[in-house]
Amino acid sequence: MTLAESEQAILAFALVHSPDERSANLRAVIRNSPDAFADQRHGLIASEIRELILSRETVCPSAVEQALQRRGLLERAGGASYLANLPDPLPEAAAEFEAETVWQSYQARRLRRLNQDVHEEAEKSPHRVLELIRRQISCLEELILPEQDSAQQLRVLDARRFDGGKRPPPLRPIYSVGDAPIATPGNISVIAAQVKAGKSAFLEAMMAAAVVPGTGIADTLGVVSSNPMGGAIVHLDTEQAPDDHWMLVDRMRRRAKLEGVPTHFRSVCLTGLPAIECRKLLPVEMDFAAEAHGGIHSVFVDGFGDLVADINDAAECNAFVAELHALAIKHDCPIIGVLHMNPGTEKTRGHLGSQLERKAETNLQLAKTEEVVEVFSTKQRRAPILRGKGPRFAWDATEGMHLSSSRPAHLSALARKVQPYLDEVFPEPAGKSYSGLKVTLMRVAAVAEKTAERWIREALIQALIEKGPGGIYTRGVCEK
Repeated sequence: MTLAESEQAILAFALVHSPDERSANLRAVIRNSPDAFADQRHGLIASEIRELILSRETVCPSAVEQALQRRGLLERAGGASYLANLPDPLPEAAAEFEAETVWQSYQARRLRRLNQDVHEEAEKSPHRVLELIRRQISCLEELILPEQDSAQQLRVLDARRFDGGKRPPPLRPIYSVGDAPIATPGNISVIAAQVKAGKSAFLEAMMAAAVVPGTGIADTLGVVSSNPMGGAIVHLDTEQAPDDHWMLVDRMRRRAKLEGVPTHFRSVCLTGLPAIECRKLLPVEMDFAAEAHGGIHSVFVDGFGDLVADINDAAECNAFVAELHALAIKHDCPIIGVLHMNPGTEKTRGHLGSQLERKAETNLQLAKTEEVVEVFSTKQRRAPILRGKGPRFAWDATEGMHLSSSRPAHLSALARKVQPYLDEVFPEPAGKSYSGLKVTLMRVAAVAEKTAERWIREALIQALIEKGPGGIYTRGVCEK
């Protein structure tokens, strides 16, 4: 058969047989429509077949024709006569053979497109070329490795099915800030901040909390942890030069009051390596660490953005975050990573930042104001760490490291405008509703409604006021 005839044979089979009768190659081709078909008409028909399957509707020529008609695609798909004149369906084994031909042709076209992209990108961006080569390898693997059969898929589902008689072990906070767990086994946590806002310092403090030989001995910037079993602590530095990397680890040692770096603390400087290589080295190091130390306590990546070639490539970033999650589950440990924020905003960079924000159990933010860094988090699965109530730290020149600070972060210019009026706004300890707060602020400060609303937003961010149960506003932690 020609390729066009093979594609027609697949469609003829799919139009008269139920989905559970299709074997691996047939499922793969229909699932990837319209790309899997060289003929655009066949791709459009296959897309409608797939949509009917997904919506659990009857698959038949008339249903496909009506669906194409509704979408205005019937003529582009060859028209009603083309659908009516498809060949008689082959036996399933023969249809599966033709589907393999179509599937391999599809992958070959993908490889040709990727090869063309590699040549076009070769002189523009070497890192982009490496990512395209990684996709070529993935494409080859799909060609070589058969899709899981239904029995294999059922075993995967059964292994993960809810069982009321098998309750998971209680939550194990690996790292906490106060009473708030910020990292637990099988999960991802993110530390995000602007450039030079103390991300590496907080990472260093977390690692020190896991190696310090007792509680209350060291200043770990409000982070609490323990590692009684001596599980491996893995640290990958992808951002700092070798000298800065060495200094960070040495500060971690000094912070933990240790004479030397523990053997179960494994730190590697990968700065300068391509993203694809760093990404491959992470699971390798985790496997070695788990074998050498009987398991992994926690993993730190400084920073996540250096393990992808393009932080805005949705396919690459989604796959990377899924890999991180799988590694955390496999080794029963948290993976904590650093991520930069877009300048002047509270949004982490690119699609990678968005995907991590959705998938991470904790999204810690660090905000630096006049050398005081404040830690908070409102986007996490468990108790939030509200702004104004989290740890604060600042650089100490004598100790040569960041230390905890009792000073509140300095107020922004807008917050300083609000502060003088708070005594009049809150003459008594009793709080106010939002409308009452706004009206009172408008009166005592002689400002317009929009200005009062903007001042209230800023006062909340700067913890001059806080919102309590029932939507009642009171003086904030920085004012008490």
